Amino acid sequence: MKAAITTQDLATIIYTSGTTGNPKGVMLSHRNIIFNVEEVSPHLPVESHHKVLSFLPLCHIFERVVTYFYFYKGVEVYYAESIDSLKENIAEVKPHFMTCVPRLMEKIYDGILAKGQDLKGINNRPGTVGMILDNVKVKLEHREGMGEGEGEILVQGDNVMMGYYNNPEATEATIKDGWLYTGDVGKLEDNKFLKITDRVKELFKTSGGKYVAPQHIENTLKESKYIEQIIAIGNNRKFVSALIFPSQLNLKSWAEFKGYDIDFNDSNWVTNELIQEKIKRVIDRYNVQFNHVEQIKKFILVNKEWTIDGGELTPTLKLKRKVIEEKNVENIESLYKD
Repeated sequence: MKAAITTQDLATIIYTSGTTGNPKGVMLSHRNIIFNVEEVSPHLPVESHHKVLSFLPLCHIFERVVTYFYFYKGVEVYYAESIDSLKENIAEVKPHFMTCVPRLMEKIYDGILAKGQDLKGINNRPGTVGMILDNVKVKLEHREGMGEGEGEILVQGDNVMMGYYNNPEATEATIKDGWLYTGDVGKLEDNKFLKITDRVKELFKTSGGKYVAPQHIENTLKESKYIEQIIAIGNNRKFVSALIFPSQLNLKSWAEFKGYDIDFNDSNWVTNELIQEKIKRVIDRYNVQFNHVEQIKKFILVNKEWTIDGGELTPTLKLKRKVIEEKNVENIESLYKD
């Protein structure tokens, strides 16, 4: 049986998260997997005597590939009991290495991104994907609505999937002339560090005909310790608005420092006038970084965090925009009443 299997044969199918539609089955060959393992190996400081901690979903390609890499290196792999117990599991295992998505990294290690450039042995830049792998070709295809130097990220190499399972139309729309159209908008920093700035399908146009990249706005606002989650709204609208889940922990510390009497046990604490004014000042401070069309004109604070279990986030903590907007129709419409 082993002799009958070639490197180009199907090894696994991994389904997309379905943030913009039905999930699609990504077909990966044995060559796809081995190529990725061999390409990342020189860049990851992991050896056989190390311990690693895994907690991201194995149904996602990021953790799946790094797991194959762990097997390749022969390291001890520990699996976290849950995301909620991650801090305790880290203390228990004391791993030499673990993979993480940015939002969780921020929640676990406040400010670690600011210190990222001081880390030794890691050839990376905080806020970027990192450097392009040696045997992978990447180019950016600029389109209307994208910023200067930005474009859809196109990839070519042995890491590119075989196609979508039982979906030739989607395959043909995604792989053209040997290039994989990733759907990600990105740019190069210092001509070598690739930074993802948005998703092509998430770019929206205001009623005035101006394009807006919501992730750019959201990621910038989330630099504030007072904003936990945010979604920018504005497709076919007169202006950009936002739904915001504020950081209760940091706002509580701020209120105590200021001597404000705010009942954070009240489910409607987000409607407190002092909280509203504080978040408005935060938004005003960041708005100066955006052009006029991108600036947030109105916002509503929500008192419930968006979660995977609630259906608002994917397993990798990406916003399910359609779900969030559907659950907040009344809030959103209230922002645009004359």
